[in-house]
Amino acid sequence: MSEVRGLRIYTNDEIAIIEFEDKGFLGSQTFIGEAISHLDTVIEEYSVKVLIFDLERITAVPSDMLGILVSLRNRGLVIRLFNVGPDVQFVLEATKLDELFSVRDGSLAAMIEEAEEV
Repeated sequence: MSEVRGLRIYTNDEIAIIEFEDKGFLGSQTFIGEAISHLDTVIEEYSVKVLIFDLERITAVPSDMLGILVSLRNRGLVIRLFNVGPDVQFVLEATKLDELFSVRDGSLAAMIEEAEEV
């Protein structure tokens, strides 16, 4: 497991699971920049191919974070979003990003099992 303030990253083979500690709006340019920098390091170090984002505590995602998710997908990574709340789901559907990412509900164990099927 790897940590950044407000963020937890668990790795298992070529899978990384990202959890956010704080509830609410996923924002702050500083946090996003720090988190992505750290995530890039984890992706390289562990040869990650699947990124699972647990959004259980997140009620809103800024457009720059959505752009980062698209960028990660464009790099060939599989992006899975779990425990997406109704407000975030609405944004994903409105932007058609729900068609790019696998969006599901589940527990941490279910996320790992799902990712291993890739």
